Amino acid sequence: MGCRTVADFAALDLKLARKTLTVVGERIIHELRGTPCNDLETVAPTRKGCAVTRAFA
Repeated sequence: MGCRTVADFAALDLKLARKTLTVVGERIIHELRGTPCNDLETVAPTRKGCAVTRAFA
């Protein structure tokens, strides 16, 4: 695709990026251009407990 720097990658056409790199590549380009795609979690979600027990006969 001819990208040698991040600036080259950020300047790519969005349709070309979506076709070759899927939606993830398009989102990366949006992020590099300054448009946030995912919200930042300021508070971590509460952890759910998980336990594994074993019983032997």
